[in-house]
Amino acid sequence: MIIKVVKRDKATSDFGKLGNYILEAQNDEAAILWTCTADYIMDVKGDGEKLAWFAISNCQAETPAEAISEILLTQSENTRSKNDKTYHLVISFREGEQVSQEQMKTIEEAVCTKLGFEGHQRLSACHINTENTHLHIAVNKVHPKTFRCVEPYYPYLKLDAICKELEVKHGLEQDNRILEGKHSALHIQTEEQSFLAWIKETVAPLLKNAQQWQDLHDQLVGFGLVIKPRGAGLVISAQDGPLSVKASSVDRSLSFKALTEKLGMYQPPLATSLIPKQEQRFQPQSQPAFQSNNALYAEYKHQQEQAWQVRRDLKITQSQERQQFMQALKTWHQEQRQAIQSSPLSSKAKQQAYQHVAIERQERLKAHRLQQKEVRDQIYSQYPIQTWQTFLLKSAETGNTEALEVLRSRKRRQEHIAKALFTTHDIDAAKHIVLTQYQPYARKNGDLVYRVKDGGVVTDEKHHVRIDESTTGATFLALSIAAERFKNQPLEVKGEAHFKQQVIDLAVQYGFDLQFSDPTMETERQQKIAVNQVSQTHMVSPSHHKQPIEPKR
Repeated sequence: MIIKVVKRDKATSDFGKLGNYILEAQNDEAAILWTCTADYIMDVKGDGEKLAWFAISNCQAETPAEAISEILLTQSENTRSKNDKTYHLVISFREGEQVSQEQMKTIEEAVCTKLGFEGHQRLSACHINTENTHLHIAVNKVHPKTFRCVEPYYPYLKLDAICKELEVKHGLEQDNRILEGKHSALHIQTEEQSFLAWIKETVAPLLKNAQQWQDLHDQLVGFGLVIKPRGAGLVISAQDGPLSVKASSVDRSLSFKALTEKLGMYQPPLATSLIPKQEQRFQPQSQPAFQSNNALYAEYKHQQEQAWQVRRDLKITQSQERQQFMQALKTWHQEQRQAIQSSPLSSKAKQQAYQHVAIERQERLKAHRLQQKEVRDQIYSQYPIQTWQTFLLKSAETGNTEALEVLRSRKRRQEHIAKALFTTHDIDAAKHIVLTQYQPYARKNGDLVYRVKDGGVVTDEKHHVRIDESTTGATFLALSIAAERFKNQPLEVKGEAHFKQQVIDLAVQYGFDLQFSDPTMETERQQKIAVNQVSQTHMVSPSHHKQPIEPKR
């Protein structure tokens, strides 16, 4: 989430020498500035196509037009301030991120309060005309009761802090903040595999046995790396790229002091050893390779091009129809006027007839435009212009497991502290499934959120199935998903003791084909199965058998 303060130019210098007229012009200019901002936010010119919803805050008015008049009246009460009296904010969310209207209103209130605009009049609107859903907020800096013009002092750090706080509160994906380092920004924004983590995992174990500097260089060059002095220490850098890390960050045994004590003073590599060997090199993971040749992406491009072509054809067709209609309307209008002119009616009656024809002409024109708009809306609804992210989300929600896998490979999401979860040791062998009967909501990173009727919430993530709101129905659903996804693998259950007991009971009661990795849980499960089999054997009549009832969800 990013919040931007939109700079506004008043452009009033041309009126600076006009005396009392300047004050009047300044008032007019303020009205123009506010009205233009409000018209843009309300998407007046675009006929509201990009407007999802709007809200009016701290005004007695209930409509935008009345609110604008009320705000202009409030601004006119402050005659001392020479500053712009309108504050324009834009809150932009990550591509594909879906934020509810209630969440946006909560975020808007928190941001305005942080800036000192609590109780100030404002007009807010959510725009959906770009890949990033964004919220425009036009704030009246003049307080409606004190008439003081509030100017936030250096708001950027405040906005940055409130962004981080709101991202955590509402579970949004976290953007890089002002005070975070460049490497962190690279890792978060481009999602490249950590260069440092790769060296630690792949290269560092081979470097500890070096007996001289050349041994170290020979090992590194096989990975396209080089170690060299920088400042008071050493860095390990990629030979063909800008990436570099401190050697001591990889391992303390690779610090400048440790290496010089072990190998002597630093010695550069021999010229012949600088030729990189294509053994194993660091490969950034920022863009998946599937997009260029994958059938799913080809389907997306086909749908996108088809939608554009249909819209282009519709535009041409409607343009031709409009020209034909206007020509026919013009001919009809002229014939009607000529008929009235040649009629024996009085002058007053003719004037009334002319007016009636003019009204009917406008009604016909309006009806034609409405009919064209209805056709256009129907076509646009049938052939939407989707982003790749939106296409994946809709495909995943309808049961396309390939789209679900792509979503999960695109984003790394911050791990949340789970109340209870299911996972397994070999996550790469797990299947991707979608239980469409529960109508899950797909997040942009591939997580599927299931909401159960008894209030439970289950999130099916790449590495585990998490229960966010614990209920019997949620536990049953999470266990069902985990048993299918991690089939033929021992199931790891994390949570409190009573939760684990509930999982064992449900697994036995409904006969899930699974086994637990925890020996204690697995032993108890097998014991309960054995007890049930014995009790069923000794039952007097088969009429006592009852089918298990699935917990209400």
